[in-house]
Amino acid sequence: YLRGENMNKKLFLIVAPALIVFYLLVTFWRISFAPTNAHADGFWYLKVAENIVAGKGLIEDVVWHFYPKIPVMQKLPHPVGTYWNPLDAIIIAGSYKVFGVSDFAGRLPALLMDAFMVLFILWFFSKVFPENAWIPVLSALIYIVHPLTLDMRPVSGVPETFDIFFISLSFYFFYRALTSKESYALLSGFFGGLAYMSRNEGLWVFFMMAAVYL
Repeated sequence: YLRGENMNKKLFLIVAPALIVFYLLVTFWRISFAPTNAHADGFWYLKVAENIVAGKGLIEDVVWHFYPKIPVMQKLPHPVGTYWNPLDAIIIAGSYKVFGVSDFAGRLPALLMDAFMVLFILWFFSKVFPENAWIPVLSALIYIVHPLTLDMRPVSGVPETFDIFFISLSFYFFYRALTSKESYALLSGFFGGLAYMSRNEGLWVFFMMAAVYL
């Protein structure tokens, strides 16, 4: 049934809603035994987001035990960005502004990005493999149940979800820049920059792009 000229349309009308329902079931199951502040990284971003909403600005008012012994990082408060990049906290602060400081608001941005990734994977692989519906469906399912994403999903403020989201968009527009005459390079670089602002590993996006050109 998912073959023929209208396969992509059928794929989304039939499979996408089912995948989102499955994603929500898996996500709420995983959240059910994951406390909000169970992850040090996630707690850091939530704390910075609270400082932003409280009008304190981009500052840290705690010293983590694993911080290097750099004088500026041992003083309170000190600027955000001395150890981790601030974009995730800024996004979460926006959610706090709209919904108030709560567990729900802290989790919402990452969960929305994560759900988008399920649909994005389904859509992208349906374009790359237009004659095989199983590849996009299985790819989306693997993303939903992969141990890495299962570990990230329940943690409020965890930076990996934001990083994966922006890296995926960066590589998508890089792919479009390579396969079409239209200019998508700036969009690719823009989302690559957002990936770096979410997590330092996002910088590798630009090295990988350079390697493709070389």
